[in-house]
Amino acid sequence: MKKNILILDTGKEWGGGTNSLLELLRRVDREKYRFTVLFYHNFDKTPGSDVKSEIEKLGIDFLLLERGGQPAAAKILKETGRTILFFSGKLKKLYIFFMDYLFRIKKDAESIAALIRELNIDLIYMNNQPSSDLEGLIAAKKTGIRSLIHSRIETGLNPFEVSTTNKHLTKMICVSRGVKDSFVRQGVSGSICTVIYNGIDSTITPAVSADRVRQELGIKKDEILIGSVGSLIKRKRFSDLVASMAYLVNKKRHGRLKCLILGEGPEREYLSKEIEGNGLSDRVMLAGFKADAISYTNAMDIFVLPSEREGFP
Repeated sequence: MKKNILILDTGKEWGGGTNSLLELLRRVDREKYRFTVLFYHNFDKTPGSDVKSEIEKLGIDFLLLERGGQPAAAKILKETGRTILFFSGKLKKLYIFFMDYLFRIKKDAESIAALIRELNIDLIYMNNQPSSDLEGLIAAKKTGIRSLIHSRIETGLNPFEVSTTNKHLTKMICVSRGVKDSFVRQGVSGSICTVIYNGIDSTITPAVSADRVRQELGIKKDEILIGSVGSLIKRKRFSDLVASMAYLVNKKRHGRLKCLILGEGPEREYLSKEIEGNGLSDRVMLAGFKADAISYTNAMDIFVLPSEREGFP
């Protein structure tokens, strides 16, 4: 008999975790497991494609959690707390968390629990980390099912999040020892953490030659192409890469440099303004999401990873 698994993804944009989830769903034994995917947002992959359509292509049910806006009282209480607790960033952050818990997390947990009962779910798999998946943990506890979190990055947890994780989480997959150690240092029980490294498909090769990609991008033979790949979010620090290009081009007069950034996200508009403001419109390219990113990285002379943190080593 197939096990019914609910996958919960609370993310707001397409990222590495989304790609990993899709790879998992392509490879998992569908004879043993039946999946239903529950997202908070149907974010875009590329123009004309989104996460809903990509998952449904795999023959898997895609659901969006119906979530109403927070009541006016919650917004007033949050603003009041921010004003009163101006002297302590730590207390202010904790206060905002408990307002979210009272007015959003508990409500979402009830909705998820109802879905778990309706679909006879055996296990909930959460594609994020404890502070973003509290409602899933609470829903699992309410319904008496097992829970699994796949954590790909270090993140800070408050005491309530640590306690909830230790009480309600069955197992947490950490993509590196660094991620596991960061959670254990904060009080998460090491016994529920298991390190499973991200898999790499060694058979993947560039679909397009480096010369053809460079020609497509207008990169001359004597030019040096610097590049990076990732979601356009603050943590990835692509603004530092743009600033470095501005320094090298405008201050050091390195006229043979070009820069390519692959990815989409909420920082795109800001990065575009930074590129234009530094006079780099002909030097730095925001190429958007590319399904064949490996062909583009293969065409780079220098790959840069400017992230402030990632889920390794």
